[in-house]
Amino acid sequence: MVYYISSTIYHQTILSTVEESGQLIIGQQTDNHVEFFKYIKNNIISLSDIEFLVIDLSALDDLDEDILQAFKMYRTMYDETRCIIVAPYRQAGDSLLSQLFALGIWNIIATNDYLEMKKGLELCLSEKGMSFKEALAFKDIKKTEEIDINEVKAVSRVMIGLIGVQKRIGTTHSAVMLAGCLRKKGYMVAAVEFNPSCTFQKIREDFGEKFHDHFYFTLNGIDYYPDINRESFQKVLEKSYNFIIMDFGNFQDCNMEEYHKCHVRLICAGSKAWELEYAACILQQYDDEILKHLHFYFNFTDKNYEKPIKKQMKNSKGDSLNVHFLEYRSDPFNTEEFPAVEQLLGEYLRVSPKKKGWFGRKRGK
Repeated sequence: MVYYISSTIYHQTILSTVEESGQLIIGQQTDNHVEFFKYIKNNIISLSDIEFLVIDLSALDDLDEDILQAFKMYRTMYDETRCIIVAPYRQAGDSLLSQLFALGIWNIIATNDYLEMKKGLELCLSEKGMSFKEALAFKDIKKTEEIDINEVKAVSRVMIGLIGVQKRIGTTHSAVMLAGCLRKKGYMVAAVEFNPSCTFQKIREDFGEKFHDHFYFTLNGIDYYPDINRESFQKVLEKSYNFIIMDFGNFQDCNMEEYHKCHVRLICAGSKAWELEYAACILQQYDDEILKHLHFYFNFTDKNYEKPIKKQMKNSKGDSLNVHFLEYRSDPFNTEEFPAVEQLLGEYLRVSPKKKGWFGRKRGK
């Protein structure tokens, strides 16, 4: 049985991991301004019969010493409960984490990487939990660099659709690059093949990866789902991914209804003279309202042709469209960048403002 307190940023990750672990949730709070000491003091009698108490420190407004005092108070009455600390903005060597370790709380997860947080929670919720040896990194107080919380992203199941204006134009290549870029930023990412090309299956075979649940495989921390349709896609949505990259393949053959359901839509095109006519077909296909929400990515374009292409890519009113250029990357599985990703996903990469603190106040949000 689990009781957890979480910030809104990490709620979905904590909730889904607890549910997947098979544990029963008997209570929870999701808030960015919890007064933890006051809550424990006023509710300690009702917090019995809990096997796991999961606390996201980023949800708490207390001073560090008040957080420590609250845990001491709780463990005095319920020393059999396993306390699990989620500390997105702290590192090994942090004073509070060291004091919690000394209190006998070894299940500590100090990361703002969604996937690493999920893995840490899975271990802490397992029968064994985190061992003394595994938690030793938190034993001593050391000088630490403060983590920049502006790197923390609060997004859930954002669907990004990619289509190509023609066959073999690099749609899958771009999808893999974008997935890798977002994973490097600390997100949980799924790549979904929403077309019959079987390319993902070939990738799996080339890298020698095994299927999980006969459904997907994992490569470089990204879950790849080959040959997905509308029905099987529902299983993907049941998981707590931050971003779902959807490869729809060729424009002429893809499921446009599903493509237009995506929050963000990319169109992959070629910049050679005989390829530009395919991009022009897209301009004729849609009205200005739809076109302003599309992002066109041209592959392997000579710098001298970028401005002429941008001049051609305008709507019926003469307004410029969202046009970007992809440089050649021989290995799409080993890249940390994707052109104009901040412009492409700016709405979803925003973060909540820092809390203002003073002296002993916990490091802000």
